[in-house]
Amino acid sequence: MVELRVPKLRKGSDFPGFLQPRRMAQKALTAVIQKAYVQGLRNRLLEGDRPYLWIDATYVKVRQNNHIASVAAIFALAVNSDGRREVPGLDIGACEAEPFWAGFLRKLTRRGLRPFRGLQASRRATGVKLVISDAHEGIKAAVSKVLSCTWQRCRVHVMPNALAHVGKSGQACRPGLHRHRLCPG
Repeated sequence: MVELRVPKLRKGSDFPGFLQPRRMAQKALTAVIQKAYVQGLRNRLLEGDRPYLWIDATYVKVRQNNHIASVAAIFALAVNSDGRREVPGLDIGACEAEPFWAGFLRKLTRRGLRPFRGLQASRRATGVKLVISDAHEGIKAAVSKVLSCTWQRCRVHVMPNALAHVGKSGQACRPGLHRHRLCPG
């Protein structure tokens, strides 16, 4: 039998500093809560009108089958008829192609997002009236096919293109325009 003597410390502990106690259990619990929240968000019924819908994607790195892959994390942000913002949907896909966007929008319509219906008996338009996004051809085609409503390019995506044409004399005002990136639409 081998006897080990653990040195006694006057301050601190003999627990390694780069490890945190109960960190793994805490991370696992956080992951479970996040997954439950996203699943609840992705499956809840959408009631009422949402006349304005912003859709966009960003690419993130994920681990798939022991490899790192880049995937499109897409989301929708809507304004309901009361003027409140909400997130009706999130999804992950391999790319931003039109079939993927169309599938995402169809999932939202199956859950209750209403395509544009024009003027009804109540003399008001119902459903999604306007979709705002970047000028990705896949998004534009999917919006036309699934929601049959007007599409508009958002100013967040227009600003970099417009600023590329600003001459040297206008460069001084460019830094003040960064705030537009934080505003939807």
